[in-house]
Amino acid sequence: MESLGAIYGSDAELAEAPGAGSYGVLDAIARRVLLSGGEALAERQGDLPDGDAVAAILRYAL
Repeated sequence: MESLGAIYGSDAELAEAPGAGSYGVLDAIARRVLLSGGEALAERQGDLPDGDAVAAILRYAL
């Protein structure tokens, strides 16, 4: 699964088709997580709830 688009600061935009300003948004999110000291895990799609393509657990300090 590949979701194309762009991330601008805290905003994101998905693209209908590949273009000059689009890239793999999921890869960009994973990169940001890893650079900020977070953890990203790869799982088989069949192991995700309801057969979804993407799952996330978001945690942050309050």
